Amino acid sequence: MHRLGVVLLIASFTLSGDAAAPARGRLPLQVLASSDGLPNDSITAFHTDSRGYLWIGTLDGLSRYDGSRFVNYTTDDGLGDRMIWAIDEDRHGTVWIATSGELTAIAPDATRGSSLFRRFGLPKEAVGGSIASLLVDRNGTAWAGCGYDLCRVKGSRLEIDPTFPSSRAPVLRLAEGPDGSLWVGTSRALYRRREGKWKHYDVDVSDDSREIGGLLVDSGNRVWVSFAYGVIVFTPEETGSQERTLRQLAGNPVLPGGAFALPSEGEAVAVETSTPTPIICRTPFQSRDDTVWVPCYDGIFRIAGSSVEFFDTADGLPLDLTAAGEDPAGRLWIGTRGRGAFRLVRSGARTFGLEHGLANERIMSLFAYDDQTICATNRLGLSCIANGVMHHASLWPPGVKIRGWGWNQIVAQHSDGTLWFATGEGLVRWPRLKRIEDFGAAAPLAVYRKQHGLDSDDVFRVWIDSRGIVWASTFGQKPLSRGDPSTGVFESFSPDAGFPHAAPTAFAEDRAGNVWIGFYTGGLVRYADGHFETLEANLPDGFVRDLMIDSKGGLWIGTTEGVARIVDPTADIGSLESKQYSRADGLPGDGGYCFVEMPDGGVGIGSHRGFVILDPDSGSTEPVTVREGLPSNEVTVAMVDRSGGLWLGTIRGIAHLTTVPKPLRSPPRQPRIHSVTIDGIALSVPELGSTSLEGIRIEYPSRQLGLGFSVPQFDRSAPARIEYRLNDSESWSASSAQGILVFDRLPVGVGSLELRAVLRNGQTSPPATISFEVIPAIWRRAWFIALTVLLAAALIVIAHRRSVAHAVALERMRTRVATDLHDDLGSSLSRISILSEAAKLKLRSNDAEPILDEIAGSARGLVDVLGDAIWSIDPRRDDVRSLMLRVRQFAAPLSDARSTSLDFEISEAASRIPLTPEQRREGYLLLKEAINNSIRHASASSLALKADVMGRHVIISVMDDGDGIVLPASRNDDGGRGLTSMHTRAERAGGRLEVVSRPGGGTRISLLLPVQ
Repeated sequence: MHRLGVVLLIASFTLSGDAAAPARGRLPLQVLASSDGLPNDSITAFHTDSRGYLWIGTLDGLSRYDGSRFVNYTTDDGLGDRMIWAIDEDRHGTVWIATSGELTAIAPDATRGSSLFRRFGLPKEAVGGSIASLLVDRNGTAWAGCGYDLCRVKGSRLEIDPTFPSSRAPVLRLAEGPDGSLWVGTSRALYRRREGKWKHYDVDVSDDSREIGGLLVDSGNRVWVSFAYGVIVFTPEETGSQERTLRQLAGNPVLPGGAFALPSEGEAVAVETSTPTPIICRTPFQSRDDTVWVPCYDGIFRIAGSSVEFFDTADGLPLDLTAAGEDPAGRLWIGTRGRGAFRLVRSGARTFGLEHGLANERIMSLFAYDDQTICATNRLGLSCIANGVMHHASLWPPGVKIRGWGWNQIVAQHSDGTLWFATGEGLVRWPRLKRIEDFGAAAPLAVYRKQHGLDSDDVFRVWIDSRGIVWASTFGQKPLSRGDPSTGVFESFSPDAGFPHAAPTAFAEDRAGNVWIGFYTGGLVRYADGHFETLEANLPDGFVRDLMIDSKGGLWIGTTEGVARIVDPTADIGSLESKQYSRADGLPGDGGYCFVEMPDGGVGIGSHRGFVILDPDSGSTEPVTVREGLPSNEVTVAMVDRSGGLWLGTIRGIAHLTTVPKPLRSPPRQPRIHSVTIDGIALSVPELGSTSLEGIRIEYPSRQLGLGFSVPQFDRSAPARIEYRLNDSESWSASSAQGILVFDRLPVGVGSLELRAVLRNGQTSPPATISFEVIPAIWRRAWFIALTVLLAAALIVIAHRRSVAHAVALERMRTRVATDLHDDLGSSLSRISILSEAAKLKLRSNDAEPILDEIAGSARGLVDVLGDAIWSIDPRRDDVRSLMLRVRQFAAPLSDARSTSLDFEISEAASRIPLTPEQRREGYLLLKEAINNSIRHASASSLALKADVMGRHVIISVMDDGDGIVLPASRNDDGGRGLTSMHTRAERAGGRLEVVSRPGGGTRISLLLPVQ
């Protein structure tokens, strides 16, 4: 059996005498299995890529892990086979996967679909029928074991390397040395190619097993070959030949716990266990700290420097370990067959519970008994470990019935080596013993009770100051007592002496020798110069759990409600200032259960939500919780041993951290964008994510941009959060832990978006960037707005011109009407005036009747002219229907007088077409003249008036069946029929005149006016 070489001291409970038991503790392991998202619980390979992802191969698919989420791939996604044997990456970021059936690769720019994986099938001439190993060398060439052959990728094919010696055995393992040499391990031998030449090494591991289980060439060019009983490491000769087998070179094997030294050139060393049965070891793995791990069926070797350890089921590991790897945070991962992946927390805690010998896991106190022994107590006893063996002892004298119920400071060690123990039946003083196991036979030096000056036999706390004075907390009227060990006499203090009537729960001594005392009911007092001073301000609420003076002289105060530090507790009591700490400062909870100062000056604070290491100068924190292997997050006591190891007592056992974690100083990794959606529609994005995306267009009516991203972050105690900002704004958004961002209303135009990861200590990653363009709706685009403005301006100009034209036309109409009225009315009135004078003269001779008739006719004509003028400017008569009715009103009397039939027709389309005053007036006069010609001169028996719409014109026609006319050769020669004036009036109205006629065939005169 091996030795771990670590001295561990554990608390337990025994009621009688001494007991001894071996104690190893449990490794800080965390398990991830298919229930957490893995495709299968049988792990075959690990690989950390350049992006910060951990790739995990299983017997049923491939998984990519970013520290919080698994993304799985199977044959449904394009893998050649579900059984994964090896994973590697080339210098361009392409990830290569060896499956049973094919070699598969996923490029950095590969997207989901048929092109996600490139596949390389076995060459037809390959013997053996499967791929069992993979290596991508420093030049980027991918090599694979193709059954009994060695293959390499050339172009788009997997080809057999013709230079490889015929091994007649499966090629199981591949490795590359720092010098560029290629190593090939088969089931029978080991081969090395260097500068184009192959060299053979005979393994000769044993008579019954010669198969190489794993192969590693470490950073020192040493070759590690695992086999059935362990591992052989040798340094190959640079010249000459290997005359002896590796087994002969190895000589006597080194067992765990034995002296180990790396071999020189031409030498070999074997590392095995003492078991006579094979342990079947797999591929060794070298971590970044140069430690070599060798997973085997029964456990795992750890070979670091001159130390060899072997961890197995006693350390919490299952059987059948298959692979080892390391994530970006430096944690070791161990693969198993059927049990998932075990993650070892490097700075995590080795824990001890009932299965390691603890009878009770609720730890009350921790202290170093000597240089090699650390003890832990609870109210039931004392347990210590030295040299890997646990010893239990009872600290109660025989016959004690009331054990007491104190915790934390219930055991104090005097400078003379004696132990002082608080019980329910007095304060027990034990002698200094060389061995813990001697407590069972020893008797206490004394038991101090009320007769010695204590106010009560029920002792709650015990503490010893720098002068050797013993302070005790009891339950009585005088709850504080102090005594001199040399006399054994105690003095008790009551409220009369200025001491509060409350049970003390914590003690500390500042640099000036003042004693600080905290209480169950809360509050602090300071004992200085023989009197008590009460501190009434600057304290968190709750009863005081612990007090500590740090190396800078500050006083730390932990209560059930908070944590505070007084910078100089020696100052005047009324001027003391304190700084209070809370969750906002990185504490896991609001209360402080215990304190311990780290060797580097950091302060450890225990609480009911875990343990945290605080750097008081920078404010950075580093939590230690069950994630780091603690048996419970409720940490009640803490101490640092002489070697700098951290011990934590919890309500579920003890945790020991040989390496104290420090606040993170490296920035988080850059976020990677995995998905982009516009209104829920996914765009094509590289499957492995991208840190920079360009050319994203969001066109109306699309409004929503969605982003899916991840931050490879494997330190789960320090999760990265995300901040973003738009368009290089000065401020970043509030941090968020979500992996999806959705933007509903991005600003129009070209923009940019930055995402960065932020740790709790304020460190940020380089940002991932996205450039996009939000295309607005067509009516919000610049060209559309410009065109709209131009059209509006054109319409305004047109409207203005039409308004001016209308005003000019109206003015002309008014002028013409005024002229007509002046001419017609003026001449008619003058004629009436003359005729009236003539009528006066004729009245005397009874000859006035003809003159009076002429006056009457002139008056009627005057009324008609006036009516026509008024109608032409009346806005209520501004359509074709009104014009036609006016024309019919004129034509009806004439047709009746000549017995000419009159036909009148207006289409619905033409009826409501508006006309300008000019069109009405000129059209009316034109039509009057045409009707007058038809009735009076053409001898027509029928007359038709018709209005209709054709295309973009309204056509008003006067048609008769009269004599017809011979149309003149020119418009100005109309034979006295007024055609010239009709043409002129049509043009004034903005239209044209059409005349169709032939002698004896009637006449049609049409006025064509444009539709407005």
